[in-house]
Amino acid sequence: MRKTARKRKDKKRQIFGIIIFTVSFLLIAGVLTGSKYLGELGEYIHLYFLEYTFGYSILIIPFLLICYGWYIFFRKPISSLLKLSSYLLILMLVISLSLSVINILFTGKLGDASSIGGVAGIFLVNRSQQYLGTIGSIVVLISVYLIYVFFLFDIELSDKYHFVEEKIKKLFSKIKTVIKREKFKKKRIFFRDEKNRQLKPKKSEPIIEHIEETSIERKEPTIALQEPEQIAEVPVPKVVKMEPGEYIFPSIELLDYPLDINKKISQNELLKKAEKIEKTLSNFGVSAEVVKVTPGPVITLYEVSPAPGVKISRIESLSDDLALAMKAKGIRIIAPIPGKDVVGIEIPNEESSSVYLRGLISSDKFINYKSKLGVALGKTVDGEVYIADIANMPHLLIAGSTGSGKSVGINSIIANILYRALPNEVQFAMIDPKKLELSDYKKLIDHHLLTVEDMDEDVITQPHNAIVLLKCLEIEMDRRYSILAKAAVRNIKDYNHKISQGTEDEFSEWGKLSYIVVIIDELADLMITSGKEIEESIARLAQMSRAVGIHLVIATQRPSVDVITGVIKANFSSRIAYQVATKIDSRTILDVNGAEQLMGKGDMLFLPTGEPKPVRMQNAFVSIEEIERIVDHISKQPKFRKENLSLRPVGSKSEFINFNNDSKDQLFSEAKKLVIIHQQGSISLLQRRLKIGYSRAARLIDQLEQEGIVGPFDGSKARQVLYDADSLDSTVN
Repeated sequence: MRKTARKRKDKKRQIFGIIIFTVSFLLIAGVLTGSKYLGELGEYIHLYFLEYTFGYSILIIPFLLICYGWYIFFRKPISSLLKLSSYLLILMLVISLSLSVINILFTGKLGDASSIGGVAGIFLVNRSQQYLGTIGSIVVLISVYLIYVFFLFDIELSDKYHFVEEKIKKLFSKIKTVIKREKFKKKRIFFRDEKNRQLKPKKSEPIIEHIEETSIERKEPTIALQEPEQIAEVPVPKVVKMEPGEYIFPSIELLDYPLDINKKISQNELLKKAEKIEKTLSNFGVSAEVVKVTPGPVITLYEVSPAPGVKISRIESLSDDLALAMKAKGIRIIAPIPGKDVVGIEIPNEESSSVYLRGLISSDKFINYKSKLGVALGKTVDGEVYIADIANMPHLLIAGSTGSGKSVGINSIIANILYRALPNEVQFAMIDPKKLELSDYKKLIDHHLLTVEDMDEDVITQPHNAIVLLKCLEIEMDRRYSILAKAAVRNIKDYNHKISQGTEDEFSEWGKLSYIVVIIDELADLMITSGKEIEESIARLAQMSRAVGIHLVIATQRPSVDVITGVIKANFSSRIAYQVATKIDSRTILDVNGAEQLMGKGDMLFLPTGEPKPVRMQNAFVSIEEIERIVDHISKQPKFRKENLSLRPVGSKSEFINFNNDSKDQLFSEAKKLVIIHQQGSISLLQRRLKIGYSRAARLIDQLEQEGIVGPFDGSKARQVLYDADSLDSTVN
């Protein structure tokens, strides 16, 4: 019975402790937030518990309640809290009076019920003001605090006085000894130098010219206005004789004409913004001057020269404040501009002008560029055409959020190369998991598009076919390395030069090697489905394929570390970043912040190989209609004979398919039935029906070709089946 009664008593104590906890937290929330989170209850607490009592010092009461609730909940004696309660209640009165005095000092008014010291504090301070005045009230208040501290911590002033007195005596004694030593040293130096004073010539005092102060006028910044782009003459399309016939390069007339080619920029507006930047910086204590303004198609670069002693980090920290003052969507600060003693501030233009591919293709800089892989990426801030060579990159990583201009940038790169290179000079291998972005290039199957033997799709869309394509590229890379080793050259450029001279007849059977540009439009989807295989193939190609003319251009809209892994990132030193959402994404692509401040619609940062900081530019716009016109023009040219990729190792075809009856695959009979019934000799058919991989299906097709069931390889088309369905039984037997 006693145990049950004790348990009931403990439960009551615990329930009472929980109630005290709840009341304490409600009081604290009501005092601090009012009706924001507690509704009418919070409003009543804020009014009657805070303003009509002791002000914010009343928070001591909930603190005491929490202590009491804790002691009650854990069955501790409450008597130990009585002394603490008395000290805290006295402290509450003193704090209330202090808050009211502070309110008077800062506002100059006695205050009302809403004072931070409450009604009690107002009453106390009114009485102290009446009898003691402001100074007397402050002196009495400080005395009360000292007395409170002495009683609370049991401090004796006499001990502290003796301690301070001893320290002061020791300090004065040290000062006296130091002064005596200095006097003695001066006497010794005086008598020693007196002997040699006549031997030394007297030094003439420097002449100080008093320069009258003159008022220095502020210099206006120089504005590098761009000259309006002139209408370029339409060049005649170049005609080149090839083995099948004459190849006519695409004409510039296939591209759309720029609409806002001569858009003017107000010079007064640029000067006003420059003055606003200087004023905003000076408001935050940063002395700086805008020395140059360079307007571009989308942004304007303001070059700011900070005063001596001003840290660059102070200007960098004011990017958000400058964006607020300039009413800009986002501001990027280059601190400092490489090769200059100024800080760059990039501010978006109120009206941006587009950059079209036609203006870049027709520029003298692009026409006179010699490399077949030279690409006009866009225009920089100062309006110059920026050309990068994929052969020197040697691989390119592109990342950006949806709608930032990533797919347009890829189409621009491809169109640049199509305007420069013949089909036997540059080939494309394309992987498009989204099945939409690169589908227009299927018409280039007889010219620039490189495929895999017996594969049922030209532009790869399936992840398993993408793995096969990358494996085929690895085999092609090994084959090319064998050719370069036999030719005793170091790279594809030297090899093609050696072949063009015709000095070595033994290499003529191989002919010139074409560059291969691998386009992967969405890496994230491939990494999700087949991450390990894709990463291994990309890493091996990126590390070794530069010398043999194979270059990778990879794009993704999800720049996270699980997509752009460390292995991939380490081998892609050239990177393009379009607009991203966060600073983390920007650092994942470029290793620096800045891509999160881009404007979208082709605004990008390009980090070339070996450069410390990225270059900002506006990417060239090319529409789908323009791409279709270019592709249609090339597809009408004479067909180019080319060898497609294969999973066969380096060696002759006959050596690889020289099978005997004992080495036939176990699924040979089933494969023969499927091919004859469906009248389609394709590898993908065997993969789907027999549920096997690409390599085994390719071997079965080679065995069927040796047996005379299917015909030889015919480009991207399925092999011809030489038997009909009626002769199936006799063929199987």
